[in-house]
Amino acid sequence: MGFIHVVDRGECLSSIAQLHGFLDWRTLYQDPHNDALRALRPNPNLLVRGDKVYIPDKEPRVEEAATGARTVFQATAAPTRLRLVYEGSLPNDYELRVGGRSFTGTVAPGGLIDHPIPPEATEAELVLRPRGAPELEDRWSLLLGELEPIETIGGVQARLDNLGFACPVSGVLDAETEAALAAYQRFRGLSRGDGALDDATRADLRVFHDG
Repeated sequence: MGFIHVVDRGECLSSIAQLHGFLDWRTLYQDPHNDALRALRPNPNLLVRGDKVYIPDKEPRVEEAATGARTVFQATAAPTRLRLVYEGSLPNDYELRVGGRSFTGTVAPGGLIDHPIPPEATEAELVLRPRGAPELEDRWSLLLGELEPIETIGGVQARLDNLGFACPVSGVLDAETEAALAAYQRFRGLSRGDGALDDATRADLRVFHDG
């Protein structure tokens, strides 16, 4: 029989699958026992502390091989990827440090940075170096798996803060959050502009932040 894993802070389906010895997070996410989880969290990378994930028993896999012959079996894990979009001026060279490894490259047209990362990674550092002006190097510390779904107050606050609308991620809809919402609504030309957290603002914030 399987068991329930209670999601802790910073976890996502990829890290939970790796923790319990599964090569593909979809094995967990698509299990019928997790129907309610899929309905609640349509994005498997955005879980909230306290969510419950059913962990099924591992099923043995049978493969055929010729007797007396040397056969090599290779297990392939579904990659976990970190995708970022940089909104600044281009071109920029970058260095991404995560899981004890370092990746370098050039920010793609449109600002996309896309790399496979270890599924258990919880932190990363991004260094941007404008080409021809290394003295303008910029650094960001990234907390992986910390972004909550847009349906939560904390998820709204984190997206506003990521976009430059100063907003503490407290999980409480307070005056500072309403001020940040009002600034965002004015910036995006949303009709109300009064700082109310309505469905239209959530939907626009999801598209503008998450892409």
